[in-house]
Amino acid sequence: MAVGVPRVLWIVPVSEYGGVARHVLDVARAGLPGWDVTVLCPEGELATRLRDQGSRVIAGAFGPRAGFLRSARTLHRIVRGLRPHVVHTHLAYADVVAAAVIGGMKLAAVMPGVRPAPALVSTEHGIAPRGTTYQTSFRRARIMNLFHTARLRVTDGAIAVSASTRRLMVETWRARHVRVVRNGIDVPAVREAVDRERARIPRVRGPRYLTLSRLAPEKRIDAVIRAFAVVAAQEPSAVLRIAGEGPAEDDLVALARDLGVEKSVDFTGFLEPEAALAWTDVLVQVSEWENCSYTLLDAVAAGVAVVATDVGGNREILDDDALIPPEIIRDTSADHGWLLPDALLRTASFQIPAPRDDRLASLHEMVSGIVAAYPDPNRSEATTRNRASGRRLFLATNNGDIAGGEVMLFAMARAARDLGREVVVVAPTFPRDVVDRAEREGFPVHRITARNRVQYMLGLAAFGVTHRSDWIWCNGLVPSFALSGRPRRVVHLHQVPVGIRRPLCAIATIGAGTCLTPSPYTSDRVPGSRIFDNWVPEVSCRERRSRPEGTIRVGHLGRISPGKGVVTLADACARLIEEGMDLELNVAGGQRYVGRSEAATVDRALARVPGNRLNRTGNVPVGEFFDRVDLLVCGSTIPEAFGLVAAEAMSAGLPVVVSDAGSLPDVVGEGHPWIFVAGDVDSLAETLRRAIHALTTSDESVQAVIAAARERWRRKYSPEAAAVRMRQVLDELDVPA
Repeated sequence: MAVGVPRVLWIVPVSEYGGVARHVLDVARAGLPGWDVTVLCPEGELATRLRDQGSRVIAGAFGPRAGFLRSARTLHRIVRGLRPHVVHTHLAYADVVAAAVIGGMKLAAVMPGVRPAPALVSTEHGIAPRGTTYQTSFRRARIMNLFHTARLRVTDGAIAVSASTRRLMVETWRARHVRVVRNGIDVPAVREAVDRERARIPRVRGPRYLTLSRLAPEKRIDAVIRAFAVVAAQEPSAVLRIAGEGPAEDDLVALARDLGVEKSVDFTGFLEPEAALAWTDVLVQVSEWENCSYTLLDAVAAGVAVVATDVGGNREILDDDALIPPEIIRDTSADHGWLLPDALLRTASFQIPAPRDDRLASLHEMVSGIVAAYPDPNRSEATTRNRASGRRLFLATNNGDIAGGEVMLFAMARAARDLGREVVVVAPTFPRDVVDRAEREGFPVHRITARNRVQYMLGLAAFGVTHRSDWIWCNGLVPSFALSGRPRRVVHLHQVPVGIRRPLCAIATIGAGTCLTPSPYTSDRVPGSRIFDNWVPEVSCRERRSRPEGTIRVGHLGRISPGKGVVTLADACARLIEEGMDLELNVAGGQRYVGRSEAATVDRALARVPGNRLNRTGNVPVGEFFDRVDLLVCGSTIPEAFGLVAAEAMSAGLPVVVSDAGSLPDVVGEGHPWIFVAGDVDSLAETLRRAIHALTTSDESVQAVIAAARERWRRKYSPEAAAVRMRQVLDELDVPA
């Protein structure tokens, strides 16, 4: 039976105006399409602002000042009277109280004649990897983590304001089915408001810096004042405005006085963001952690230059140029103490541009994402259960252990979950690497009891029969062939079909909803397929050496086998060393799935490199290995379907040499200067000579190559680019959110 306009009750346990209050005001003003919104909060500034903008608000005894029992009674009374379809909580206090009240109502609803309880949805605005960032002690942090883990078990939907927030919710609280809905902003309105304020402010000499936040220890405004003291010594006309209120204010005033900059540091108290941003040249925000900062969103929308720590969701808002390592606010030694003042000076002198606003979510995207997290009020609980299967996206792994294809499976699972799809991983019970990782990342798992590939394929076929209404994303040839002929199926092939795989591939693609391959090279060899580029997260590593002096460190990362080009690389490096080149070969990776004869061939080739010029590191983290080398070689002799390691190097700004095997030239792109003939020692040696000569003599040309590669990664192989492709495929197939 259809219902009237469904009601949602938003619960906020604070009365003052801050980031969460801003979020509530924006949503209440924009409205949630198809929903009637009421806000419950304590009496205070938030309630006043809600009334002033015409929003429906109930100011009641709720929040820490009212106490748990009184807050619970208030909520219970309002829910019984208002009868909302959804209760939506914000901040930990509201989360815990609502979980207790609505959880109790759900238990009571099993009794005959008792009205069903409303659905419970929560938005997480503030979680950090260090428990004491937002809590007063580790003990209290552990207790709160237990509360959150428990309350999420009675929560029907969870929203995270950034992908970083969602990852922490999964890792810390074992949260499941978390939808990412980033804080949205009306960019034209913010820019217009700031421009109006700017026109009224006279221009003064000297750079103007601003912090705009609560004055609390985790905001690390003390680090800003210390850095500003260094800046003021070089720029006496510089001014720092500290806008906001909070418990750390007295200590910060004393610090400015002790450093002799009290006349140049202005503590203004609370300021509206438009007025504060109109005054400043540079916004400085070096917090220990941020989830999705409205201050940063406003600054980017207003076109203000930013210096911020690379923590939490900041990277989802800002470009690399605006981010500084968080270590520099904790370490003021000679090694790091100059970095923040240097960033302030360079940003104020326009050496670092203001961030682009194309990463910001709009208000429409935000409210649409929130509504998508709510259950359909016209659907009864029984109907929801009956249709639940059709709303799920099953991702079937090719193998039980983890290799390149399985890495992409989890990347796709995270992307689909961020887009609001309910993702279930299908995997064999042996090996159980995929099962274990899926559970660690918070994904539901459908286990297929199997000890070998044949058993797994038979189990997949049976699974397909019982899940006819669901979409199954077949991540590899094994599930694609096992589920042949099934229409609601994505065939996703990560390898070039050769030998017996060719006819199996032809059978596997029959009747599929779509067939995806990771590169033009692969797509040309799979009839009827379309290109769906793989992607890699950005690899963070140290700043590259400019014109490295001394020994040039060449690296290989991946399986140590002839097919990956290790023999060719070893012979080329041995030749260059013999010619007198100061070169060191670093080899990282393992030899799992490498036969004895192939391993022996590799060992003989590596033995031809002088022992003091060879470093075998074993399996090491990618970023750590990239820190050790000046030049990476991806020298496969067999056709590569993609080239994950090459894309990782591009993201990290590491110069890379590739062979012409398979899709490697497609990955680095047309015009890349360092491509050699696969398996040809002469060609690789000559390419290494040219690359090393450029590294040591022409920093400008090398930086141009690095910049072009990194931009290609950003446009094609970054998680942000992947999200667009993933959304397009899911929307085309009508996989519901």
